[in-house]
Amino acid sequence: MKIVKKTTKRKRFKIFLIKVGMISAVILSAFIYGTFQSNFIVEKAHHQQIADAIEQNNFEWENKLSQMDLQEPSFEFTDNDSFVSAIYQCVDYLNLYITRAERIPKLLVAAQAALESEWGNSYFAIEGNALFGIKTYDLARAHLKPRNRPNVKWGVASYKTKCQSVMGYIHLLNTGSHYEKFRKVRKNGGNPYQLADTLFHYSENGNYEKLVKQIIKKLDK
Repeated sequence: MKIVKKTTKRKRFKIFLIKVGMISAVILSAFIYGTFQSNFIVEKAHHQQIADAIEQNNFEWENKLSQMDLQEPSFEFTDNDSFVSAIYQCVDYLNLYITRAERIPKLLVAAQAALESEWGNSYFAIEGNALFGIKTYDLARAHLKPRNRPNVKWGVASYKTKCQSVMGYIHLLNTGSHYEKFRKVRKNGGNPYQLADTLFHYSENGNYEKLVKQIIKKLDK
């Protein structure tokens, strides 16, 4: 009987040690995740604020984004390389608050910004922080008319900051009816070159996709 009791005690002690080990592993895992991973609840809350803002009409999301307690990177550049670097910083910042499915490759963003804004030196980029030449027919919102065509019934949307212009571009590609193919190719894992091939509606220039890919190739080096 004594031998049986000792054996039972040893089994219970082993089970106790196993449970302690399992609990310790769970606690350690939780600590590591909480330390090295982004706060999921906070990130989700920020994303929901932007998602709610985007659903508003008249681009009210721009104002809400600027009112949120986020440190938008300064968009400073002196040449083409620093222009691309500023675009990348802005995209990295915005990617913190949009879902992975909504993100756009930085190479493509930078290539289109360079082409549309003459590497940040165009009239629309300087006067209206507009890096992507996005037209608006709602003349009640902030916009600029082409200098040589003041009587047109549309304008190029202007923004408070150049980073907000990047957000406007991302919003356009994620919601515009002309960019359904873009979203399909992205969903299927398309690379920046393949995505550029879907932008035939973005410009009236028949060589637009080719021009975008040329800049992507230049930046990709």
